[in-house]
This record gives sequence, C-alpha cells and structure tokens, in this order.
Amino acid sequence: MGETTLYVGDNWGTVFYSNDDGVTWNSTSFGNDPVMDIFFTESAFINYGGHIVLPHVEFETEDSGINWDATALPVTVWGYATGGDFSPSADVSFLVAGDGQFLIEPVILRKLISDTTWQKYIFMPLPPITGLLDVSVPSDQIAFACGTFGHILKTVDGGNFWDVDFNAISTDLTAIDFYDDSTGVVVGDSGTILFTTTGGTMGLNDDGEIPLQDFALYQNYPNPFNPTTTISYQLPVSSEIELTIYNLLGQPIKTLVDSKQPAGTHKVQWDGKNDEGKEAASGVYIYRIQSDRFIQSKKMLLIR
Repeated sequence: MGETTLYVGDNWGTVFYSNDDGVTWNSTSFGNDPVMDIFFTESAFINYGGHIVLPHVEFETEDSGINWDATALPVTVWGYATGGDFSPSADVSFLVAGDGQFLIEPVILRKLISDTTWQKYIFMPLPPITGLLDVSVPSDQIAFACGTFGHILKTVDGGNFWDVDFNAISTDLTAIDFYDDSTGVVVGDSGTILFTTTGGTMGLNDDGEIPLQDFALYQNYPNPFNPTTTISYQLPVSSEIELTIYNLLGQPIKTLVDSKQPAGTHKVQWDGKNDEGKEAASGVYIYRIQSDRFIQSKKMLLIR
C-alpha cells in the first residue's frame, strides 16, 4: 500500500481503498474475477508503484493508484495467478500462478523494470508442485515462493533458476514473507508456521544430514502422461517399501519398488508397461506406497 492509502480486494473484482487509515472507504471495480493480491512499493524510480492481481490480468500503477494500466497475464484460460511481490528497489517483480487443463503446473511470472510484459517460466520440479500460492522478494536477486505439498522455492539469481526445498511437511503453504534475504516466515494449512533466520537453510542433525519427519508420496509428473512418468516419495527413516501400480479394479499390474530403501527423497519411473512388459491401456491408474507404518495412494492418468 502507499503511504496513506489502504487497499483491500474482494472475490468479485472490487478493490476498496481508504486514504484516512480506514475511517472511510471508496471502491473501484477491476472486473468480475477475484482479487488475488495487492502489493505496493516505494523506490527511487516509482513513487508508490503497485499491482492489483486478478487470475488472468494484472493492473499496474506508477502514481499511487490514480491511474491503472491493465496487462493480460500469459496464462491459459485454465490458469490463474495467485500472488505477487516487488523487490524493494522495484527493479524486479514476480507473480506466481498455476496453469494447465488436466494438471495444474506451477508457473512463475517475472517482470523487470525495463519490461513491458510478463515473462512466463513453467517450473517443473520433481516431485511436482501442483500450485504456487505466494511469493516474497526481499532483494533484486533473491526471492522465495511457496506452494502445495509443503514446498518452498528459492532463487538467488533474480529468477533465472529456482531451487526446491523438500521440507519435512506435506501441508499446503499459503503465504510467505521475508523481511530480508535471511529472515522470513511461512504459514500454511493445519496451523503450520515455519520461521527461518538462515534464508531457508535447514538445520543438520548429528550425522550431518537434513532431518526428515514425515513419510510422503507425491503426485506423479507429468500427469497425464505418455509413455513415461516419475513418482517421488519421501522416507524419514530406512524402511521396507513396496510401491505398486493398480488398475481401477484393484488388480496390481506393476511393482516398481519392493525393497529396503534408505531415508531421503526417492524417484522411480514407470514406462506405462505391466509386469509382463506389455503396454498398459489408456486410463486412470492408482499407485500405492506401503511400509510397516505408512500407506498412501494417488491416481494418475495414462493417455496413449
């Protein structure tokens, strides 16, 4: 928000603003879609520049909200933006989004101060993040994003490359805010609150390893797929694991893993064939992981 102006958006495209610390409010309509985010900054180049983000369009002001220019976002009709943030200098802005008809792929949109359009980066880590929900940009080079399945993304080169922090939680992380390059907080479902003073670096245990706390089975990627997809899972301790693919009749058609696995994050590919080496037909399949203390299943779609 600007120096004396407060902004609040609703689910029907209306933005309410107050110039007297909330005593009185005015409103402006920006369409009929939900207002996903509003963020402002003050820099040497932009006097209270700001963005209002809707699922498919972004409105930008460089004069404290007096005038707004609309820009269509580079997402399909199935996509949607969810959040955004400036760097303190306003040299770079990021939006996070999801896009895709059958599988929502995480998308990062970047706009430098010299750009007139948003640049789209489809981010495809393994295991997949089916949605990015918020982003925080404490400096021109460093930014953090959070999303589903407890994942946090970090860039240290202005958004050209993003690392994924495979957290020991599987709840969705819905909001992130970094006060500087090292200190930040993330909140999520089920009362989850994460706090860091090290830029997201996880602490090590006595063996010099990152401690994991939960079993987790991640959504396969790509999905739908043809002919190959990757399934990832996380083990907090060394465990006897069986990872099996079933058809919708509950019949096992392919065993991918049946062995003792060390603690950590693992990946295994399925080539769309059954245990006899024959190609499985198009359709929905279920993959299930089981250990002596953990069972979880997910669906995937094979399209020939």
